[in-house]
Amino acid sequence: MAFTAAETGSIKGTFNPANSVNQVWAVSGADTLKIPPADSISFNFEQVKAGAYTILIDAKEPFKDKTIENVNVKASEVVNLGEIKLEQ
Repeated sequence: MAFTAAETGSIKGTFNPANSVNQVWAVSGADTLKIPPADSISFNFEQVKAGAYTILIDAKEPFKDKTIENVNVKASEVVNLGEIKLEQ
């Protein structure tokens, strides 16, 4: 079932350093979204159903994976996580 833009929002962010991420996941209950980085430095989940999400970042070696909890998406809004710094 597709959701309309009025029922969905989006989640975006950037990575530091660039080229440090394999995949990004957005998880809310039984709903799971997965995307590769849009380019070497950013991601953008579009048409995300409103709700609370956990963002899981699968980092490339030697960087550590990162989890961001309680990302609240509201209909017609963009959640900008800003710059996400990955540590070694």
